[in-house]
Amino acid sequence: MTIRPEKREETPQREESPKATVTHVIRVSASGEAHVTAEGQVTSRPSSDYDTDILLWSERQAGLLRRRASGEPVEDAELDWPNIAEEIEDVGRSEFHAVESLLVQAFCHRLKAEGWPESLDVPAWQADAINFLRQARRRFVPSLRQKIDIHSLYDDALASTPLTMGGRERKSLPLGCPFSSLDELLRSC
Repeated sequence: MTIRPEKREETPQREESPKATVTHVIRVSASGEAHVTAEGQVTSRPSSDYDTDILLWSERQAGLLRRRASGEPVEDAELDWPNIAEEIEDVGRSEFHAVESLLVQAFCHRLKAEGWPESLDVPAWQADAINFLRQARRRFVPSLRQKIDIHSLYDDALASTPLTMGGRERKSLPLGCPFSSLDELLRSC
């Protein structure tokens, strides 16, 4: 390892006062490298492909992880552990939000069918509600059971249901979720 002394750069502050200078001290990392970000901040590591090209970053990190899993030596510094962990968490959150969104859409379509029972669109709304519930059921995993609040999702769907549609007022809708549990809702299709 090469240890380099601190670098000092002197820049005149004003033209009329050449003796006044600003000193920038760049601290050098243990590897002997310092990097300046696009914002001008000094860091001990260069900006990652994660920040500039997520596709390239993900392909590279996946390859490194596969190599490591097969027993091939991989430098720990090559693996972007903080961003890998963040991406893994994002996958879980994404699935959670996808299931919630499908359930809200199912509620919205059921509420439209109940709110305008004489509409010619009722069969399509009912079919859409079933389709959204089936998609939610396919994506459902047991750990979501404790996280999904169907009563809150129903409230969101009810709040987004218009009071009139096509010049016709909405019929009275239940103010509370008609399902007692997520399992009951998912079995309803």
